[in-house]
Amino acid sequence: MHEMCNVVGYGSLDFRPILDRHIIKVKVYQVLCHEILSVIQRQMLNDMPATMRTMRTRLRQLQDLMERWGAMTEDVLSIRISGIRVEVTVHTEMVIDGQRLCSELDLFRIGGLESALGGPFDTISCALDKFLYWCRFHISAFAAEVYERDVYAPSIRVRSAYTFTRQTIGWSGKFMGRQLQEARDWSQVIAEASTRQMVDTRLPEFGYDGWEMDAPEVRPLIQDFLEHAEWILFHRVKDRTIPGLMLMKPNRGGYLPMKGIYEDRVGGARHYIGLYGADWRDHVRCVE
Repeated sequence: MHEMCNVVGYGSLDFRPILDRHIIKVKVYQVLCHEILSVIQRQMLNDMPATMRTMRTRLRQLQDLMERWGAMTEDVLSIRISGIRVEVTVHTEMVIDGQRLCSELDLFRIGGLESALGGPFDTISCALDKFLYWCRFHISAFAAEVYERDVYAPSIRVRSAYTFTRQTIGWSGKFMGRQLQEARDWSQVIAEASTRQMVDTRLPEFGYDGWEMDAPEVRPLIQDFLEHAEWILFHRVKDRTIPGLMLMKPNRGGYLPMKGIYEDRVGGARHYIGLYGADWRDHVRCVE
């Protein structure tokens, strides 16, 4: 089962029914998926952008999708995005044999498929205006998070907003399970942090994105690292307004590794605090 529309436990299905040895797989999913794919390519929906520039492109595509839907009458839109589609994979020598088998088992209808399986699917429905409201709500929330420079890597906050937005419009493709779990874990962390703040007003907020996910004892170390490490702009970068991301060893000992380790300052701070802890100044050049 592949969850859709931010509803836990509900979504598209693919399975191998025990009906006939020639029937390899059955897929049951919303017609809505094809309407989304008419505007945004599958690969673009599946992949998580690595830069804020690509994230802005995804935001514009989602906004274009909502404009397309908004330009349709309610009746036309309902026809285009409502309903369920069934795909049956059958291995037979000839296509007509596969068609005949599916007809005999009545697999071209949801009702027939339910009868063949011995019971109905557990389904829920949503009013069209409510569905569109939540789509617009999450796209607006996603847009509010897309403000960093193009070259920056998206934070967990931005990635989560993008994942929840794709889920809301009805997409659940490749990698969505892992991405959705990451977004839900992040939301849980934020909720727990908010609860702790309400209980203990002395809980400090730290000045970097995602501090809530770090252990309390390392938060001040990461903040200290971000404020006092000497961040250096690589000499080959043409845009000199980009904040530096490179770090060096003390006493001109050369650059510290970055590629494949971290993509932004917070990631760098987490990595080297994890390695050196409170003694990070012995290993990383700093400015006091």
